[in-house]
Formats: sequence, structure tokens, C-alpha cells
Amino acid sequence: MVGRDRLFDIAAKVISRSPAEQTEITMMVDDLWLTRFAHNEIHQNVNETDVRVAVRVVLGNRAATVTTGSLDVGAIHAAVERACAQARLLPGDPDFAGLPATGEAPSL
Repeated sequence: MVGRDRLFDIAAKVISRSPAEQTEITMMVDDLWLTRFAHNEIHQNVNETDVRVAVRVVLGNRAATVTTGSLDVGAIHAAVERACAQARLLPGDPDFAGLPATGEAPSL
């Protein structure tokens, strides 16, 4: 299981090195477990951790998103670099106001 503190630490390291004006990182980690029984005994017990990291960068009024399946800081930083390269190729959107301001998410 990947802890919340580790995810925040990874995100902080990547964002601090980002060349973009704005950087957003969304991390999703799923721990999946399966146990099969046959004749009242455990027949198979497996677990899997699935990781999805989406990086969105903003350069002026251009934004791009790249995803990766790794929590490695280097892999996520490479995704930031790819997103920046893609954003540079996009036409600008004059109506794009940027990413939302930092703050607490509203409660549901």
C-alpha cells in the first residue's frame, strides 16, 4: 500500500522541478486483492497494485496532459517534460483561464 505522505512527497518533488507555469499532478493507486477457494482451502491468493499518474501542464494559454503508470520521480518528471513539449505545439486558447487556485476541495 502506498501512503498519502509518499504521494505528496513525490508530487512536491516533481512540481518543484517543473518548467511549466502551472503543473497539476493527479495520482490514483488501487490495491486489488483476490483469494480463490477450492474444497474449503485457499487455492489462489494474489494482489496487484495499479498506478495511474496524470500530469497536466500550462504554458501561457496552452495546456497538455500526459499519463504514466509509475510512481518513480524520474518517470513522472519525464511525463512533465513530454506534456510541456506537447503544449508548445498546441495553438493557444484565448479563453483558457488556467488551472483552479490551490485550496481545499469542497465537501460533498
